[in-house]
Amino acid sequence: MTDAEKIAALSQQVTYWRNQAATLNQLLQASRNIPEKHYGKTTLHRDPTGNQAAAAVDKERKNRKAA
Repeated sequence: MTDAEKIAALSQQVTYWRNQAATLNQLLQASRNIPEKHYGKTTLHRDPTGNQAAAAVDKERKNRKAA
């Protein structure tokens, strides 16, 4: 392997492990039920645990029963 090939392989591994760390961080944040504040270019989104979506469904079902 040339030096350029080694550098390319290492950079791919760095990218892979960085993505793995970001995904693990997302899972940890979701398990703690504390969404991360940063909503930029990450794998995270605003409602990782789905609480807002579940609350909206419950509210809709409640309103449907009342009608």
